[in-house]
Amino acid sequence: MDHTRLLNRLHSRKILNRAFDYALYDRIKHDYYYDYFEIEYVSKNKEKILDEILIELEDVDSYTQRPAYAYYPPKTDLCYRRMVYIPFKDLIIRYAFVIILADLLDNDLSPNCFANRKAKGEQSKISLLEDFAKNSWPNFCEWQRGCVEKYDVLLRTDITSFYDSISHDYLVAEICNELSGI
Repeated sequence: MDHTRLLNRLHSRKILNRAFDYALYDRIKHDYYYDYFEIEYVSKNKEKILDEILIELEDVDSYTQRPAYAYYPPKTDLCYRRMVYIPFKDLIIRYAFVIILADLLDNDLSPNCFANRKAKGEQSKISLLEDFAKNSWPNFCEWQRGCVEKYDVLLRTDITSFYDSISHDYLVAEICNELSGI
């Protein structure tokens, strides 16, 4: 898929509508913090917000993200988790991109990829991702049990900070490479 077709999909009201619903659901259900006034406003002004986003995206070269901010809730007694609060319109646009990419790439993921798979069925109407605790984690535990029977050694790793330290240029290049063949 070339970048023009990708951007045309981004302008789709259907994609932006899904992105809005996912952003609202995740902001309320999964974000560490949210502003009640923001939630009240966006809940009452969905069509207006989507219209404004469509106008902003008419010239993607002039689009700029709004200021986001980082905050650090405690992860343990010794360290803090870095979180980023993204303004709601930018969160919608981010979800729109992810929806497009997930639709293109999810089917090619390894069956042994257990984290953050696309939601299916009823869950996909409210959330981009399936519930990790109900789906991915039990599937991962089952896979591990099967591996214990086949292998002598299992290696436990923690890649919590992986995405903060990997070259984003490398990831973008790999995504572009993958999409160029579609």
